[in-house]
Amino acid sequence: GSISITALDPTDAGPDGFADAIYNFANITAGVQGTGTGAGSFAVAIAASQRLNAATNLGSASLALTTNAAVTLSLSQLLRPSSSVARAIGGSGTVVVNGGLTGSLDSNLSPVEVKSWFVRERNVLLARAKFSPLYVDYYLHLMQHGIRYEESADLMLKEALAAMTLHLCSRPQDETCAWTINLQEPLMNLFVTGGSRPGRVTGRIFTEDVKKADTDLFISQTSRPDHQTRQSVVAFQGTDLFVAAELFYQQSEQRPTRLFRLPDEEFWMFTAQPDCDLPWLEGLTDEHMPEIERVEKLSLLETRFYGFECGCSVDRLYPLLTRLPADDLAEIFSDGYAKITCPRCAAVFNTPKSHFEDWQRSAAS
Repeated sequence: GSISITALDPTDAGPDGFADAIYNFANITAGVQGTGTGAGSFAVAIAASQRLNAATNLGSASLALTTNAAVTLSLSQLLRPSSSVARAIGGSGTVVVNGGLTGSLDSNLSPVEVKSWFVRERNVLLARAKFSPLYVDYYLHLMQHGIRYEESADLMLKEALAAMTLHLCSRPQDETCAWTINLQEPLMNLFVTGGSRPGRVTGRIFTEDVKKADTDLFISQTSRPDHQTRQSVVAFQGTDLFVAAELFYQQSEQRPTRLFRLPDEEFWMFTAQPDCDLPWLEGLTDEHMPEIERVEKLSLLETRFYGFECGCSVDRLYPLLTRLPADDLAEIFSDGYAKITCPRCAAVFNTPKSHFEDWQRSAAS
């Protein structure tokens, strides 16, 4: 079932405060102050950060609760890392909990657990995850908004979402990334974007007004607070999105990377680190994947969670309408309603003119 623990003071970030987040474990929405036992077999623990013996960048801390529960808390995933208190929720067993840094995902989503590992003696970062839960939310999104893609295009978008998610997991948590993949045959643009605070990815396909070009293009844009936005354009050929992503890493990131498809919608990404064993990385094949854990020395670095969610709303899309001339606005609302499509996820909103006018007055004040 679902357990809801209401925050007593979710705005408190002082010495006695806590980091409030949504942890998608057994549909629990939690944010509490103090200690105690939650409903059912779940326990709630609050621990002062000065009593956590762990690094705050990639380390984790284990909290021993008064019950038989054990929790592994990823400190780098707290909503407010400057807060002096972290809280965790666990059941009987070991649970990895994780939250975003500037918000939280919809509690109804089914985020995927993405683990990053360091392959010792190879100096390679491995990020991997099973994407079935994320794809369920992706298809629910398509159904909700009446979106239908061709089967081949649908598969490419799903793999682009997987590659973006693994890419985000291997990058600093305050980065936001967007890829536009321009394909000439079939003529379309695949767009995927996401960030880690909170762990959120989304995307869509454009088939109208797509520009013809001499080659396929992989266009990347990366933004980060207090850093200049980076953009790169890499030419490639074909419809294999993993090959395109590997070429992007080779030419733009200047780090050899390999992506692999495993059964049951599981994907792995190996990325070179300083002093990487390049012959080993470049020699990896599908046949090596089942043996990696047995023959290589893997050290777990971090666990993050990502869900398929855009975060768009009609109010967030209204600023797009304000850029239009008055005549165009009048035409859009000619029947009293406007159809607004999100440029990031293709969600469709039918909104009355009166609602838009109310928003304009509110924005002006």
